[in-house]
Amino acid sequence: MVRYLAADALSNIGASQSVTPLINLLKHLDQDIRFAAASALGKLGDPKAFPELETVLKQDNGYIRIAAEEAIERISAI
Repeated sequence: MVRYLAADALSNIGASQSVTPLINLLKHLDQDIRFAAASALGKLGDPKAFPELETVLKQDNGYIRIAAEEAIERISAI
């Protein structure tokens, strides 16, 4: 729960230095943490996250794929 809330908080304050750690969380075993990381990356809008978000689209469950898809759309709109 702490990682989930931390990912959300980092995106809400615009902590751009957290992009790499959030990308790493896309590989976490817990699906809620992967969801929070994908969502946070979308809010931060850094194109550096594209490759890993695209991997999530191919490998993860629907719940997380939707978050990754929305993140890619948000980043693309910037």
